[in-house]
Amino acid sequence: MAADGTIIVSDAIDPGRLERLVSCNPAILYVADLKDGEPALTWISDNVTRILGYRPDETRGPGWWRDRLHPDDREWGPAWDQLKPGSGSVIRRYRFRHKDGAYRWLRDESRLDQTAGGLELSGSIVDITEFEDVGALVPSAHESVLDAIESFSEGFALFDADDRLVLVNGKWAEHYALVRDAFQIGAHFDEIQKILVASGKIVAARGREDEWVQERIAAHRDPGGRIERQIGDDTWLILTERRTRDGGTVVVSSDITELKRREAALRKSEERFRDLVEAMTDRIWETDSDHRFTYLSPAKSGLATDTLLGIRRWEIPGIDRDSAEWEQYRQMVAERCPIRGFRYRWHNDKGACRWVEISGTPFYDDESNFAGYRGTTTNVTEQKRAEMVVERRE
Repeated sequence: MAADGTIIVSDAIDPGRLERLVSCNPAILYVADLKDGEPALTWISDNVTRILGYRPDETRGPGWWRDRLHPDDREWGPAWDQLKPGSGSVIRRYRFRHKDGAYRWLRDESRLDQTAGGLELSGSIVDITEFEDVGALVPSAHESVLDAIESFSEGFALFDADDRLVLVNGKWAEHYALVRDAFQIGAHFDEIQKILVASGKIVAARGREDEWVQERIAAHRDPGGRIERQIGDDTWLILTERRTRDGGTVVVSSDITELKRREAALRKSEERFRDLVEAMTDRIWETDSDHRFTYLSPAKSGLATDTLLGIRRWEIPGIDRDSAEWEQYRQMVAERCPIRGFRYRWHNDKGACRWVEISGTPFYDDESNFAGYRGTTTNVTEQKRAEMVVERRE
């Protein structure tokens, strides 16, 4: 290299070798005269044929380059008339028509110099179509992600690293229909919670608004658990929060209103059942597939529940388990027949005789396997005594 920065080509590199080096280079090199803002190529490297399909001799003449620019790029593309001599290189990207008719994206780095013969434009061009095509996929992928989020059956909200709302999907707006105005894009999470509380629709916050806001913000700062939320009188949600890699937060809402309604209905049903059981003089029982007691309602008389759980009926203390009637009973349940009015007697710990009558029905699990019996027990001691008195009189 000379003192003025000029590159001196060694005599060892002959023109043929230099031409071969240029031909395998990914960059097209060119030199052009610039007249009236239009370049007229005076030399272009042979690799233009490999990269753009044109022979070097086809590139001569004013307007050749501009005529092959994409129509949308002609206004802002390689505006050569804006270059200033000695001002350094300028980089532009534009689309250029290949000889096969397809447009290629080019990166053009050029500079303008004043020479003895006038203004000379020199530069290099690289085909960047592959990179531009990949970049073009990004907006499309972004739209696909947004479409996917919108199609979720759950609500979706995204807060950025500064805790400002970036987006919500339609299902989220549906879940928060009563307080939809609280979720304005760009609003801070803390402010949204204050608006929610002020609306009066957050049932858990009523009467303790400030404490609720602080608790909600603290849970949001350290996400991980599931949050149950009642909005108004009729909407129940489950919220789950997760941190994103860039420090943002994703919040997903699931509508559990119908589940809550079923739970409420089940509680009422259980309450009714308990009330009925307490009002009944009969005792309700259940056995498993091995005929052992698994459930008995509270006893108003007779043996305590703890005494009976886990044993079979014919193992109850104080009964004559070897009698013919018990043999008949064991055969009946072995064949899984309904029990109708089976009576037996037992003696309590004081020796007093008691008579009971049972009825029951076999039941099966979801796979039709025998699961046991359910039925009732009635104390018929007084009835039996009356019958015995009648029999003695006769």
